[in-house]
Amino acid sequence: MVAVVNEGTDIRGAVEYNEEKVALGDAKLFYAHLYPKDACELSFKEKLFRLEHLAELAQRADNVCEHISIGFHPSENISKELLQQLAVEYMEEIGFGTQPFLLYQHLDTAIQHIHIVTTKIKEDGKAIDTSFIGVKKSIPATEQLEVKYGLVKAKEQKSSESIAIKAADIEAIEYGKKPTKKEISRVVRSVISLYEFGSLSEFNSILRQFNVVADPGEDSSRLRKNSGLIYRVINENGEVVGKPIKSSSIYSSPTLKTLQKWFNNKRGLAQHKERLFRIIDEVLNRGVDEKRFLMDLKENGIYAQIYKNKEGRAYGISFVDNATLSVFKGSDIDKSYSAKGIFSRLQPDDDIPTVAWNKQFVNSVISQTDFRAGIKGVLCQWFIAGMRIRSISNEDASSIISMGHVKIPGEQYWKSDKRISNYLSANKLADGRINYINRHLPRIMPEEFGSDAIKVLSEYVSTRLTNLVDAAFDVVEDSGISYELLKEARKKKKHKRG
Repeated sequence: MVAVVNEGTDIRGAVEYNEEKVALGDAKLFYAHLYPKDACELSFKEKLFRLEHLAELAQRADNVCEHISIGFHPSENISKELLQQLAVEYMEEIGFGTQPFLLYQHLDTAIQHIHIVTTKIKEDGKAIDTSFIGVKKSIPATEQLEVKYGLVKAKEQKSSESIAIKAADIEAIEYGKKPTKKEISRVVRSVISLYEFGSLSEFNSILRQFNVVADPGEDSSRLRKNSGLIYRVINENGEVVGKPIKSSSIYSSPTLKTLQKWFNNKRGLAQHKERLFRIIDEVLNRGVDEKRFLMDLKENGIYAQIYKNKEGRAYGISFVDNATLSVFKGSDIDKSYSAKGIFSRLQPDDDIPTVAWNKQFVNSVISQTDFRAGIKGVLCQWFIAGMRIRSISNEDASSIISMGHVKIPGEQYWKSDKRISNYLSANKLADGRINYINRHLPRIMPEEFGSDAIKVLSEYVSTRLTNLVDAAFDVVEDSGISYELLKEARKKKKHKRG
Protein backbone atom coordinates (compact mmCIF):
# COMPACT_ATOMS: atom_id res chain seq x y z
CA MET A 1 0.00 0.00 0.00
CA VAL A 2 1.72 3.16 -1.24
CA ALA A 3 0.17 6.59 -0.60
CA VAL A 4 1.35 9.87 -2.11
CA VAL A 5 -0.02 13.20 -0.82
CA ASN A 6 -0.01 16.19 -3.18
CA GLU A 7 -0.95 19.75 -2.30
CA GLY A 8 -2.11 22.44 -4.69
CA THR A 9 -4.21 25.55 -5.12
CA ASP A 10 -6.64 24.24 -7.76
CA ILE A 11 -9.52 22.15 -6.35
CA ARG A 12 -11.49 22.52 -9.58
CA GLY A 13 -8.54 21.19 -11.58
CA ALA A 14 -8.20 18.13 -9.32
CA VAL A 15 -11.90 17.30 -9.60
CA GLU A 16 -11.91 17.89 -13.37
CA TYR A 17 -8.90 15.62 -13.78
CA ASN A 18 -10.69 12.73 -12.10
CA GLU A 19 -14.04 13.44 -13.75
CA GLU A 20 -12.32 13.44 -17.16
CA LYS A 21 -11.05 9.94 -16.34
CA VAL A 22 -14.61 8.92 -15.43
CA ALA A 23 -15.94 10.27 -18.74
CA LEU A 24 -13.33 8.25 -20.66
CA GLY A 25 -14.14 5.07 -18.73
CA ASP A 26 -10.74 5.08 -17.02
CA ALA A 27 -12.10 5.78 -13.52
CA LYS A 28 -15.26 5.75 -11.42
CA LEU A 29 -16.45 7.77 -8.42
CA PHE A 30 -17.90 5.37 -5.85
CA TYR A 31 -17.90 7.27 -2.55
CA ALA A 32 -18.45 10.86 -1.37
CA HIS A 33 -17.57 11.35 2.31
CA LEU A 34 -19.69 13.83 4.32
CA TYR A 35 -21.70 14.90 1.27
CA PRO A 36 -25.50 15.34 1.48
CA LYS A 37 -26.09 12.83 -1.34
CA ASP A 38 -24.63 9.52 -2.47
CA ALA A 39 -21.78 9.75 -4.97
CA CYS A 40 -23.90 8.52 -7.89
CA GLU A 41 -26.47 11.30 -7.31
CA LEU A 42 -24.06 14.23 -7.21
CA SER A 43 -23.74 16.65 -10.12
CA PHE A 44 -20.34 18.06 -11.03
CA LYS A 45 -21.35 21.39 -9.50
CA GLU A 46 -22.34 19.75 -6.21
CA LYS A 47 -19.09 17.76 -6.01
CA LEU A 48 -17.06 20.91 -6.53
CA PHE A 49 -19.11 23.34 -4.40
CA ARG A 50 -18.73 21.36 -1.15
CA LEU A 51 -14.92 21.56 -1.33
CA GLU A 52 -14.59 25.05 -2.82
CA HIS A 53 -16.95 26.48 -0.19
CA LEU A 54 -14.60 25.31 2.59
CA ALA A 55 -11.52 26.51 0.69
CA GLU A 56 -13.00 30.00 0.46
CA LEU A 57 -13.18 30.13 4.28
CA ALA A 58 -9.39 29.94 4.50
CA GLN A 59 -7.92 32.57 6.78
CA ARG A 60 -4.38 32.12 5.46
CA ALA A 61 -3.51 29.22 3.16
CA ASP A 62 -2.03 29.00 -0.31
CA ASN A 63 -2.38 25.27 -0.96
CA VAL A 64 -5.97 24.42 -0.11
CA CYS A 65 -6.34 21.26 -2.24
CA GLU A 66 -5.19 17.79 -1.14
CA HIS A 67 -5.01 15.20 -3.93
CA ILE A 68 -3.97 11.77 -2.61
CA SER A 69 -3.21 8.62 -4.62
CA ILE A 70 -3.01 5.18 -3.01
CA GLY A 71 -1.72 2.13 -4.90
CA PHE A 72 -1.90 -1.55 -3.94
CA HIS A 73 0.10 -4.69 -4.73
CA PRO A 74 -0.70 -6.27 -8.17
CA SER A 75 -1.65 -9.58 -6.51
CA GLU A 76 -4.39 -7.89 -4.47
CA ASN A 77 -7.95 -7.60 -5.75
CA ILE A 78 -9.59 -5.41 -3.13
CA SER A 79 -13.38 -5.08 -3.06
CA LYS A 80 -15.09 -1.72 -3.43
CA GLU A 81 -16.30 -1.97 0.17
CA LEU A 82 -12.79 -2.52 1.53
CA LEU A 83 -11.34 0.26 -0.66
CA GLN A 84 -13.89 2.62 0.89
CA GLN A 85 -13.09 1.40 4.41
CA LEU A 86 -9.35 1.78 3.81
CA ALA A 87 -9.85 5.31 2.48
CA VAL A 88 -11.98 6.36 5.45
CA GLU A 89 -9.56 4.94 8.03
CA TYR A 90 -6.53 6.34 6.22
CA MET A 91 -8.06 9.84 6.18
CA GLU A 92 -8.84 9.56 9.89
CA GLU A 93 -5.25 8.54 10.67
CA ILE A 94 -3.75 11.53 8.81
CA GLY A 95 -6.14 13.99 10.48
CA PHE A 96 -8.74 14.40 7.70
CA GLY A 97 -11.51 12.25 9.17
CA THR A 98 -13.93 15.17 9.53
CA GLN A 99 -13.24 16.59 6.05
CA PRO A 100 -15.46 15.91 3.02
CA PHE A 101 -13.72 14.04 0.22
CA LEU A 102 -14.38 12.38 -3.13
CA LEU A 103 -13.08 8.83 -3.66
CA TYR A 104 -12.26 7.66 -7.20
CA GLN A 105 -10.98 4.30 -8.37
CA HIS A 106 -8.69 4.56 -11.43
CA LEU A 107 -8.80 1.73 -13.97
CA ASP A 108 -6.11 2.80 -16.46
CA THR A 109 -3.21 0.71 -15.14
CA ALA A 110 -2.74 -2.94 -14.24
CA ILE A 111 -2.32 -2.02 -10.58
CA GLN A 112 -5.34 -1.17 -8.46
CA HIS A 113 -5.24 2.37 -7.14
CA ILE A 114 -7.53 5.10 -5.82
CA HIS A 115 -7.50 8.90 -5.79
CA ILE A 116 -8.91 11.12 -3.04
CA VAL A 117 -9.72 14.81 -3.53
CA THR A 118 -10.32 16.97 -0.45
CA THR A 119 -9.36 20.27 1.17
CA LYS A 120 -7.34 20.97 4.30
CA ILE A 121 -9.55 23.96 5.25
CA LYS A 122 -11.93 23.17 8.12
CA GLU A 123 -15.39 24.59 8.87
CA ASP A 124 -13.81 27.24 11.15
CA GLY A 125 -11.57 28.48 8.32
CA LYS A 126 -8.39 27.11 9.87
CA ALA A 127 -6.09 24.80 7.94
CA ILE A 128 -5.06 21.30 8.99
CA ASP A 129 -1.30 21.17 9.56
CA THR A 130 0.20 19.16 6.68
CA SER A 131 3.89 19.79 7.44
CA PHE A 132 5.84 16.59 6.71
CA ILE A 133 2.52 14.76 6.42
CA GLY A 134 4.09 12.00 4.32
CA VAL A 135 6.71 10.91 6.87
CA LYS A 136 4.85 11.80 10.08
CA LYS A 137 1.33 10.61 9.25
CA SER A 138 0.87 8.99 5.83
CA ILE A 139 3.55 6.27 6.04
CA PRO A 140 2.60 5.23 9.62
CA ALA A 141 -1.07 5.14 8.55
CA THR A 142 -0.47 2.87 5.55
CA GLU A 143 1.79 0.56 7.59
CA GLN A 144 -0.89 0.27 10.27
CA LEU A 145 -3.59 -0.56 7.68
CA GLU A 146 -1.34 -3.12 5.97
CA VAL A 147 -1.05 -5.03 9.26
CA LYS A 148 -4.71 -4.63 10.21
CA TYR A 149 -6.09 -5.90 6.88
CA GLY A 150 -3.28 -8.28 5.91
CA LEU A 151 -2.20 -6.28 2.86
CA VAL A 152 1.15 -6.77 1.13
CA LYS A 153 3.61 -4.42 2.81
CA ALA A 154 5.08 -1.69 0.61
CA LYS A 155 8.56 -2.29 2.08
CA GLU A 156 8.48 -5.92 0.92
CA GLN A 157 7.27 -5.29 -2.62
CA LYS A 158 9.66 -6.20 -5.42
CA SER A 159 10.77 -3.47 -7.81
CA SER A 160 8.73 -4.83 -10.72
CA GLU A 161 5.59 -4.50 -8.61
CA SER A 162 5.62 -0.70 -8.34
CA ILE A 163 2.80 1.51 -9.54
CA ALA A 164 2.69 1.31 -13.34
CA ILE A 165 2.70 4.29 -15.69
CA LYS A 166 2.32 3.70 -19.41
CA ALA A 167 4.85 5.50 -21.60
CA ALA A 168 3.60 8.03 -24.14
CA ASP A 169 2.42 6.14 -27.24
CA ILE A 170 4.87 7.42 -29.87
CA GLU A 171 3.41 5.46 -32.77
CA ALA A 172 -0.14 6.61 -32.02
CA ILE A 173 1.04 10.23 -31.85
CA GLU A 174 2.96 9.97 -35.14
CA TYR A 175 -0.09 8.63 -36.95
CA GLY A 176 -2.51 11.04 -35.29
CA LYS A 177 -4.40 8.37 -33.38
CA LYS A 178 -3.76 10.06 -30.03
CA PRO A 179 -3.32 13.81 -29.34
CA THR A 180 0.12 14.81 -28.04
CA LYS A 181 -1.36 16.95 -25.26
CA LYS A 182 -3.37 14.08 -23.81
CA GLU A 183 -0.41 11.70 -23.76
CA ILE A 184 1.97 14.26 -22.24
CA SER A 185 -0.58 15.37 -19.64
CA ARG A 186 -1.23 11.79 -18.53
CA VAL A 187 2.48 11.03 -18.04
CA VAL A 188 3.38 14.35 -16.37
CA ARG A 189 0.45 14.25 -13.93
CA SER A 190 1.20 10.64 -12.98
CA VAL A 191 4.90 11.31 -12.38
CA ILE A 192 4.22 14.39 -10.27
CA SER A 193 1.64 12.57 -8.16
CA LEU A 194 3.80 9.51 -7.50
CA TYR A 195 7.54 10.27 -7.60
CA GLU A 196 9.97 12.22 -5.42
CA PHE A 197 12.45 14.46 -7.24
CA GLY A 198 14.68 17.36 -6.24
CA SER A 199 15.59 19.13 -9.50
CA LEU A 200 14.50 19.58 -13.11
CA SER A 201 17.25 17.17 -14.11
CA GLU A 202 15.87 14.48 -11.76
CA PHE A 203 12.32 15.19 -12.96
CA ASN A 204 13.48 14.66 -16.54
CA SER A 205 15.27 11.43 -15.61
CA ILE A 206 11.89 10.07 -14.50
CA LEU A 207 9.97 11.48 -17.48
CA ARG A 208 12.40 10.14 -20.11
CA GLN A 209 11.59 6.52 -19.33
CA PHE A 210 8.00 7.37 -20.32
CA ASN A 211 9.07 9.14 -23.57
CA VAL A 212 8.49 12.69 -22.27
CA VAL A 213 10.87 15.55 -21.41
CA ALA A 214 10.42 18.98 -19.78
CA ASP A 215 12.32 21.60 -21.78
CA PRO A 216 13.23 24.99 -20.20
CA GLY A 217 14.75 26.20 -23.49
CA GLU A 218 18.28 27.19 -24.47
CA ASP A 219 20.27 29.52 -22.20
CA SER A 220 19.68 32.59 -24.37
CA SER A 221 16.11 31.74 -25.41
CA ARG A 222 13.05 33.77 -24.52
CA LEU A 223 11.55 30.69 -22.87
CA ARG A 224 14.49 30.38 -20.46
CA LYS A 225 14.57 34.14 -19.71
CA ASN A 226 10.88 34.04 -18.77
CA SER A 227 11.32 30.86 -16.65
CA GLY A 228 9.00 29.04 -19.00
CA LEU A 229 8.68 25.30 -19.53
CA ILE A 230 7.34 23.20 -22.38
CA TYR A 231 6.83 19.45 -22.54
CA ARG A 232 7.77 17.27 -25.51
CA VAL A 233 7.30 13.64 -26.51
CA ILE A 234 10.61 12.03 -27.51
CA ASN A 235 11.53 8.66 -29.02
CA GLU A 236 14.32 6.33 -27.87
CA ASN A 237 16.87 8.42 -29.81
CA GLY A 238 15.80 11.63 -28.06
CA GLU A 239 14.09 12.98 -31.20
CA VAL A 240 10.94 15.07 -30.76
CA VAL A 241 7.63 13.49 -31.82
CA GLY A 242 4.48 15.58 -32.32
CA LYS A 243 3.98 19.15 -31.12
CA PRO A 244 5.28 20.46 -27.76
CA ILE A 245 2.76 21.80 -25.25
CA LYS A 246 3.02 24.58 -22.66
CA SER A 247 3.22 23.61 -19.01
CA SER A 248 0.34 25.99 -18.24
CA SER A 249 -1.99 23.96 -20.48
CA ILE A 250 -1.71 20.86 -18.25
CA TYR A 251 -3.95 20.38 -15.24
CA SER A 252 -2.17 21.57 -12.05
CA SER A 253 0.07 23.78 -14.25
CA PRO A 254 3.43 22.00 -13.71
CA THR A 255 5.39 25.15 -14.55
CA LEU A 256 8.96 25.72 -13.41
CA LYS A 257 7.67 27.84 -10.53
CA THR A 258 5.26 25.13 -9.39
CA LEU A 259 7.86 22.38 -9.71
CA GLN A 260 10.29 24.39 -7.60
CA LYS A 261 8.10 23.69 -4.58
CA TRP A 262 8.57 19.98 -5.23
CA PHE A 263 12.32 20.41 -5.63
CA ASN A 264 12.54 22.07 -2.22
CA ASN A 265 10.52 19.33 -0.50
CA LYS A 266 12.18 16.18 -1.82
CA ARG A 267 11.70 13.37 0.67
CA GLY A 268 14.24 10.81 -0.61
CA LEU A 269 15.05 8.45 2.27
CA ALA A 270 18.36 6.78 3.18
CA GLN A 271 16.94 3.27 2.78
CA HIS A 272 16.18 4.07 -0.87
CA LYS A 273 19.90 4.64 -1.42
CA GLU A 274 20.74 1.39 0.33
CA ARG A 275 18.52 -0.55 -2.07
CA LEU A 276 20.31 1.07 -5.04
CA PHE A 277 23.73 0.25 -3.51
CA ARG A 278 22.80 -3.41 -3.31
CA ILE A 279 21.26 -3.84 -6.75
CA ILE A 280 23.89 -1.83 -8.66
CA ASP A 281 26.70 -3.80 -6.99
CA GLU A 282 24.96 -7.12 -7.70
CA VAL A 283 24.72 -6.24 -11.40
CA LEU A 284 28.27 -4.88 -11.73
CA ASN A 285 29.72 -7.92 -9.97
CA ARG A 286 28.41 -10.10 -12.81
CA GLY A 287 30.95 -8.48 -15.16
CA VAL A 288 28.55 -6.71 -17.54
CA ASP A 289 28.97 -4.17 -20.33
CA GLU A 290 26.95 -0.95 -20.59
CA LYS A 291 24.07 -2.51 -22.53
CA ARG A 292 23.72 -5.47 -20.15
CA PHE A 293 24.09 -3.15 -17.14
CA LEU A 294 21.10 -1.06 -18.24
CA MET A 295 19.01 -4.14 -19.06
CA ASP A 296 19.73 -5.86 -15.74
CA LEU A 297 18.88 -2.71 -13.80
CA LYS A 298 15.63 -2.39 -15.74
CA GLU A 299 14.71 -5.96 -14.78
CA ASN A 300 15.09 -4.80 -11.16
CA GLY A 301 12.80 -1.82 -11.74
CA ILE A 302 15.61 0.73 -12.02
CA TYR A 303 15.98 3.07 -14.99
CA ALA A 304 19.48 4.50 -15.47
CA GLN A 305 19.83 7.77 -17.40
CA ILE A 306 23.39 8.23 -18.73
CA TYR A 307 24.50 11.68 -19.88
CA LYS A 308 27.16 11.74 -22.61
CA ASN A 309 28.96 14.53 -24.48
CA LYS A 310 29.26 14.77 -28.27
CA GLU A 311 32.29 12.47 -28.22
CA GLY A 312 30.23 9.80 -26.46
CA ARG A 313 32.03 10.12 -23.11
CA ALA A 314 29.77 9.71 -20.07
CA TYR A 315 29.85 12.66 -17.65
CA GLY A 316 26.81 11.95 -15.49
CA ILE A 317 24.34 9.25 -14.47
CA SER A 318 21.01 9.20 -12.60
CA PHE A 319 19.07 6.24 -11.26
CA VAL A 320 15.26 6.17 -11.14
CA ASP A 321 13.99 3.50 -8.76
CA ASN A 322 10.44 2.63 -9.79
CA ALA A 323 9.94 0.58 -6.63
CA THR A 324 10.62 3.36 -4.13
CA LEU A 325 9.46 6.05 -6.61
CA SER A 326 12.62 8.07 -6.07
CA VAL A 327 15.55 9.31 -8.17
CA PHE A 328 19.18 9.97 -7.27
CA LYS A 329 22.24 11.23 -9.11
CA GLY A 330 24.93 8.58 -9.02
CA SER A 331 27.35 10.91 -7.24
CA ASP A 332 24.68 11.63 -4.58
CA ILE A 333 24.59 7.94 -3.68
CA ASP A 334 28.38 7.72 -3.39
CA LYS A 335 31.41 8.82 -5.44
CA SER A 336 31.96 5.27 -6.67
CA TYR A 337 28.48 5.35 -8.25
CA SER A 338 29.20 8.46 -10.34
CA ALA A 339 29.49 8.05 -14.12
CA LYS A 340 33.27 7.72 -13.82
CA GLY A 341 32.99 5.17 -11.03
CA ILE A 342 30.36 3.08 -12.84
CA PHE A 343 32.12 3.07 -16.21
CA SER A 344 35.44 2.10 -14.64
CA ARG A 345 33.72 -1.10 -13.48
CA LEU A 346 31.87 -1.90 -16.72
CA GLN A 347 33.27 -4.38 -19.19
CA PRO A 348 33.92 -3.21 -22.78
CA ASP A 349 31.27 -4.13 -25.36
CA ASP A 350 32.07 -7.70 -26.43
CA ASP A 351 30.02 -7.22 -29.60
CA ILE A 352 33.24 -5.57 -30.86
CA PRO A 353 35.30 -8.38 -32.47
CA THR A 354 38.63 -7.36 -30.87
CA VAL A 355 37.01 -7.17 -27.43
CA ALA A 356 35.43 -10.61 -27.85
CA TRP A 357 38.80 -12.02 -29.00
CA ASN A 358 40.61 -10.38 -26.09
CA LYS A 359 38.10 -11.78 -23.58
CA GLN A 360 38.73 -15.27 -24.93
CA PHE A 361 42.50 -14.70 -24.91
CA VAL A 362 42.54 -13.55 -21.26
CA ASN A 363 40.39 -16.48 -20.12
CA SER A 364 42.61 -18.89 -22.05
CA VAL A 365 45.84 -17.52 -20.50
CA ILE A 366 44.42 -17.63 -16.97
CA SER A 367 43.11 -21.19 -17.44
CA GLN A 368 46.61 -22.33 -18.47
CA THR A 369 48.44 -20.51 -15.66
CA ASP A 370 50.34 -22.55 -13.11
CA PHE A 371 49.48 -20.69 -9.90
CA ARG A 372 51.82 -22.95 -7.90
CA ALA A 373 54.71 -20.84 -9.26
CA GLY A 374 53.85 -18.00 -6.87
CA ILE A 375 52.87 -14.43 -7.79
CA LYS A 376 56.20 -13.62 -9.51
CA GLY A 377 56.12 -16.81 -11.53
CA VAL A 378 52.48 -16.17 -12.48
CA LEU A 379 53.31 -12.67 -13.74
CA CYS A 380 56.21 -13.99 -15.83
CA GLN A 381 53.91 -16.60 -17.38
CA TRP A 382 51.37 -13.93 -18.29
CA PHE A 383 53.92 -11.53 -19.77
CA ILE A 384 55.58 -14.21 -21.89
CA ALA A 385 52.11 -15.23 -23.18
CA GLY A 386 51.62 -11.63 -24.33
CA MET A 387 49.13 -10.59 -21.62
CA ARG A 388 49.39 -7.25 -19.84
CA ILE A 389 47.78 -5.86 -16.69
CA ARG A 390 46.36 -2.40 -16.16
CA SER A 391 45.25 -0.86 -12.86
CA ILE A 392 43.01 2.21 -12.46
CA SER A 393 41.99 3.78 -9.16
CA ASN A 394 38.23 4.05 -8.75
CA GLU A 395 36.38 6.96 -7.12
CA ASP A 396 36.42 5.14 -3.78
CA ALA A 397 40.22 4.60 -4.00
CA SER A 398 39.81 0.89 -4.80
CA SER A 399 41.69 -0.56 -7.78
CA ILE A 400 40.08 -1.77 -11.00
CA ILE A 401 42.30 -4.43 -12.59
CA SER A 402 41.95 -5.18 -16.31
CA MET A 403 43.87 -7.49 -18.61
CA GLY A 404 44.52 -7.78 -22.32
CA HIS A 405 46.83 -8.75 -25.13
CA VAL A 406 49.83 -6.48 -25.60
CA LYS A 407 48.52 -5.26 -28.98
CA ILE A 408 44.95 -4.56 -27.81
CA PRO A 409 44.08 -0.94 -26.77
CA GLY A 410 43.80 -0.49 -23.00
CA GLU A 411 40.13 0.57 -23.17
CA GLN A 412 39.31 -2.87 -24.62
CA TYR A 413 40.98 -4.78 -21.79
CA TRP A 414 38.77 -7.22 -19.89
CA LYS A 415 38.10 -6.43 -16.21
CA SER A 416 39.36 -9.20 -13.95
CA ASP A 417 36.81 -11.05 -11.87
CA LYS A 418 36.83 -10.96 -8.07
CA ARG A 419 38.81 -14.20 -7.86
CA ILE A 420 41.79 -12.79 -9.81
CA SER A 421 41.54 -9.32 -8.25
CA ASN A 422 41.58 -10.84 -4.76
CA TYR A 423 44.54 -13.07 -5.71
CA LEU A 424 46.58 -10.08 -6.94
CA SER A 425 45.60 -7.97 -3.94
CA ALA A 426 46.46 -10.74 -1.47
CA ASN A 427 49.87 -11.00 -3.09
CA LYS A 428 50.41 -7.23 -2.77
CA LEU A 429 50.42 -6.41 -6.47
CA ALA A 430 49.21 -2.85 -5.92
CA ASP A 431 48.86 0.06 -8.39
CA GLY A 432 52.41 1.31 -7.89
CA ARG A 433 53.97 -2.06 -8.70
CA ILE A 434 51.75 -2.62 -11.74
CA ASN A 435 52.58 0.84 -13.09
CA TYR A 436 56.29 0.25 -12.42
CA ILE A 437 56.23 -2.99 -14.44
CA ASN A 438 54.28 -1.35 -17.28
CA ARG A 439 56.87 1.46 -17.54
CA HIS A 440 59.83 -0.90 -17.90
CA LEU A 441 58.33 -3.97 -19.59
CA PRO A 442 58.43 -2.57 -23.18
CA ARG A 443 62.25 -2.41 -23.03
CA ILE A 444 62.42 -6.09 -22.14
CA MET A 445 59.59 -7.34 -24.37
CA PRO A 446 58.85 -4.91 -27.21
CA GLU A 447 55.50 -5.32 -28.95
CA GLU A 448 57.20 -6.37 -32.19
CA PHE A 449 58.52 -9.54 -30.50
CA GLY A 450 56.55 -12.39 -32.01
CA SER A 451 56.12 -15.78 -30.36
CA ASP A 452 59.05 -17.20 -32.38
CA ALA A 453 61.39 -14.42 -31.20
CA ILE A 454 60.37 -15.06 -27.60
CA LYS A 455 61.21 -18.74 -27.97
CA VAL A 456 64.67 -17.92 -29.38
CA LEU A 457 65.31 -15.39 -26.62
CA SER A 458 63.48 -17.35 -23.92
CA GLU A 459 66.41 -17.53 -21.50
CA TYR A 460 67.32 -13.88 -22.01
CA VAL A 461 63.72 -12.73 -21.71
CA SER A 462 63.03 -14.95 -18.72
CA THR A 463 66.04 -13.62 -16.81
CA ARG A 464 65.23 -9.97 -17.45
CA LEU A 465 61.57 -10.55 -16.67
CA THR A 466 62.45 -12.18 -13.37
CA ASN A 467 64.72 -9.26 -12.48
CA LEU A 468 62.01 -6.74 -13.38
CA VAL A 469 59.33 -8.49 -11.33
CA ASP A 470 61.73 -8.84 -8.39
CA ALA A 471 62.56 -5.15 -8.66
CA ALA A 472 58.87 -4.24 -8.78
CA PHE A 473 58.25 -6.01 -5.48
CA ASP A 474 61.16 -4.11 -3.97
CA VAL A 475 59.54 -0.80 -4.96
CA VAL A 476 58.16 1.31 -2.20
CA GLU A 477 54.84 2.61 -3.50
CA ASP A 478 55.25 5.83 -5.51
CA SER A 479 58.97 6.09 -4.64
CA GLY A 480 59.89 6.73 -8.25
CA ILE A 481 63.07 4.66 -7.98
CA SER A 482 64.27 3.72 -11.46
CA TYR A 483 64.61 0.15 -12.67
CA GLU A 484 68.34 0.66 -13.33
CA LEU A 485 69.06 1.88 -9.78
CA LEU A 486 67.12 -0.99 -8.27
CA LYS A 487 68.95 -3.47 -10.48
CA GLU A 488 72.33 -1.98 -9.44
CA ALA A 489 71.32 -2.09 -5.78
CA ARG A 490 70.36 -5.74 -6.09
CA LYS A 491 73.78 -6.53 -7.66
CA LYS A 492 75.62 -4.79 -4.80
CA LYS A 493 73.47 -6.61 -2.27
CA LYS A 494 74.29 -9.91 -3.95
CA HIS A 495 78.07 -9.17 -3.97
CA LYS A 496 78.02 -8.30 -0.28
CA ARG A 497 76.41 -11.63 0.53
CA GLY A 498 79.09 -13.42 -1.55
